[in-house]
Amino acid sequence: MANVLLAWQEGGGLGNILQLAPLAKHLMQQGHRVVSVLRDLSRGYRFFGPDIILFQAPIRTRNIPDRVSPPMTFAHLLHNIGFSDDGELAAATSAWRNIYRAIRPDLIMQS
Repeated sequence: MANVLLAWQEGGGLGNILQLAPLAKHLMQQGHRVVSVLRDLSRGYRFFGPDIILFQAPIRTRNIPDRVSPPMTFAHLLHNIGFSDDGELAAATSAWRNIYRAIRPDLIMQS
């Protein structure tokens, strides 16, 4: 069976979790191994339950001093999530690569 990684990295609402949780349960019922990398583990545990392996997603924890508000373009969105800081972007990229190496997913789904 497949090793599936479900990821939620951006967005603060519950919409992403509400999409991923039923999918995760269905995949597990089919015999797949499901690992979720989530922005907010407390919400993830509540919706996914104890049977799914959870990891903390690499997320921006510092404020952006020159945040674009409201964002009008995709470039503004990328800027606001950390693409404007070379060091932070490199660290987040490295963290995601390490997650992929540890989990070795056959399929990655991002919400």
